[in-house]
Amino acid sequence: WTPLHHACHAGQLDIIQLLLEAGASVDLPTLNGATPLMRAIESCRPSCVEYLIKAGAK
Repeated sequence: WTPLHHACHAGQLDIIQLLLEAGASVDLPTLNGATPLMRAIESCRPSCVEYLIKAGAK
């Protein structure tokens, strides 16, 4: 997992914003193919899901 995956899993929207502003890839998958958006969805983090989609996550 990347720091963005961890932040999405934990629902840390402020960290997600900082990471994306610093250039983190919004769609970078893990070795198993999970994206940060998938982690936010699996962890029931609707505000993070919404933010990631607005940031271009697919």
